Amino acid sequence: MHIFIDESGTFTISPCRHAISVVGGLIIPDQQLVKLEKKYAALRPQLVTSGGEVKGRLLSERHVASVVAMLRRYEILFEVTAIDMGIHEASAVSAHKRGQEEAITKRLTAGHHPGMRAGVIRLRERLERMSPQLYVQSVVTFDLIPRIIDHGTLYYSQRRPQELAAFHWVADAKGKGRTTDWEDWWSFVVMPILQSKSLREPMAVFTEGDYSHFRRFLGEIPPYLKPHIRDPRGSGDAIDIRKLMTESFRFSWEAEPGLELVDILVNATRRALMGNLKLEGWQGIPELMIHRRHHYIHFVSLLRSDPQGRNWPYMPVLEHFGRCGKNILAPRFARR
Repeated sequence: MHIFIDESGTFTISPCRHAISVVGGLIIPDQQLVKLEKKYAALRPQLVTSGGEVKGRLLSERHVASVVAMLRRYEILFEVTAIDMGIHEASAVSAHKRGQEEAITKRLTAGHHPGMRAGVIRLRERLERMSPQLYVQSVVTFDLIPRIIDHGTLYYSQRRPQELAAFHWVADAKGKGRTTDWEDWWSFVVMPILQSKSLREPMAVFTEGDYSHFRRFLGEIPPYLKPHIRDPRGSGDAIDIRKLMTESFRFSWEAEPGLELVDILVNATRRALMGNLKLEGWQGIPELMIHRRHHYIHFVSLLRSDPQGRNWPYMPVLEHFGRCGKNILAPRFARR
């Protein structure tokens, strides 16, 4: 499968009452990628471009709706996580960041493996040096990526199990020809934190799904890690997140179809939440997402407690993003 990642928003404290930033991922099956790209190439001349690229923030409701209608014909998945920076203060972000810094080394002792100790200390030092903006973006990304992996493997293990044989990640690059702080941070920090998270919270598995193509991403848990993780399955195996995410991972600043498509969806979602895009433009996006009991846009907060008594203007949008999603179960299982 091919996963395209993009974000929209500044991830910075804003004086505005509500300031939404989002990170989204578009999953396209390998077997459908070429056909989808051809369909998009035929549609693309109708869309607004800037500097040779289609920009989601510039598209009208009619343009967004036409792209969503095209995507609905394929077995693609869209996931998105958002944060409202309008309800955050700098002190709250700093406190959350400081708490994470302390948590990284809190349980580190002389009894841990030397290599593990050195890696954890380097991770904390890197986190201490990063900017609040990148920290907020990383928190949102940490929330998104595991859900992409969980939903992608659950969904395709029942429909297209061969898609689990390879994960091709493409993230939108912000600096042409150079490595930005975010890209460096992704490579150095995002991977190990996600690996740690996957050990504490094992991936959901549908027992009747076909995971034969996914087995190569499973590895035995190193002995020095076993006392520090939770493995309710008792399998002794863990997903090798580093292999799953780095075997085929790149940043791209090219106008690739997949990146333009996720840019359109991510920006349309943010514009809907901000009240800058009418319903007729974005109303079909939930149909590209997995249905769940709560709304499909997952909001994260860095506050110690959620503010009470707030009148959230984007609640009608969230309510719409709670209907018409795709059933995680294939029809042959859903009928049981």
